[in-house]
Amino acid sequence: MPPEPAPPGLLALLRESITTPQKLAARLMRWGLPLGTVVELVVLLCVLDALLVGMVGGGRFVLPVSEDEMLSLGPLAHAVLLFVSLTLSAGAIQVAGQMLGGRGRLTEALLLMGWLEVVGLAVQVVQALILLLLPPLAGLAALAGLGIMLWCLVHFVRELHGFHSYGRTIATLLLALVALAIGLTLLLGPFIAPLEAAHV
Repeated sequence: MPPEPAPPGLLALLRESITTPQKLAARLMRWGLPLGTVVELVVLLCVLDALLVGMVGGGRFVLPVSEDEMLSLGPLAHAVLLFVSLTLSAGAIQVAGQMLGGRGRLTEALLLMGWLEVVGLAVQVVQALILLLLPPLAGLAALAGLGIMLWCLVHFVRELHGFHSYGRTIATLLLALVALAIGLTLLLGPFIAPLEAAHV
């Protein structure tokens, strides 16, 4: 019996995320990871992201909450907020897709949202290098990074719910965006209100 091929490395998975995102999403879901394992992986990812942001930002993460107000978060608060955001995103995409006839499950949705965050971190690293080496191209790199994230998200959601058209995929994302905006507003409300009161 021939030996089983070695699992692809991180760089190969990242490359596949961009070139064939729907195929990559199918590969990740075939792993069949239980919810507990996915949650642990997402928590680890959030902690690593918070440490990276903390090192780059001097230990603080700044979140814009209005045109002239910023909310400064420590690494722990950043990790918690990121975890909640990813969980809410996964739940919103799963529920919205099922409302439109999709088949996605929460475990798979959370796994794909976690991997999308990995792709986002890789994009940020590339953008930082371009900013250091080729500053005039920083704006173009930012637009390209946004395009890559949207490209991956659309195809991840399409594969998650088994949609054959982009119409229901886009509708799922719009419904999920509205639900996520409401959820984050309720979540950040207790922190934003004191800032607004102090500004008045």
